Amino acid sequence: MLKNYRWTVALLLFVAGSINYMDRAAIGVVAPFIQKSFTLTPSQLGLTFSTFFIGYAVFAFVGGQLADRFGPVRTQGFRIKRRACGRGYWRERARPALHPAWYGAWNSCP
Repeated sequence: MLKNYRWTVALLLFVAGSINYMDRAAIGVVAPFIQKSFTLTPSQLGLTFSTFFIGYAVFAFVGGQLADRFGPVRTQGFRIKRRACGRGYWRERARPALHPAWYGAWNSCP
């Protein structure tokens, strides 16, 4: 029983890491659309992406400290719950600011 539990935890951590990686990789895919939508120069786009990745680098240390103190399972569980709640919050906050062409697609999201 314990062996299956370990593989389940390992699988869930792998899935969480894969989602995190896909999320970061998606920024590069949508870069041309972001640049066109906000009329950013290449240097402004680079600065925007740099601040995004600096945040990842800083919070990697914070996450490591939290995992050392509270354990990796509790830290990952908290991170996943916080991310899910944060996405819902910012999705509702961003609705009025969306470009009108995107608003219909945004409303179709569950």
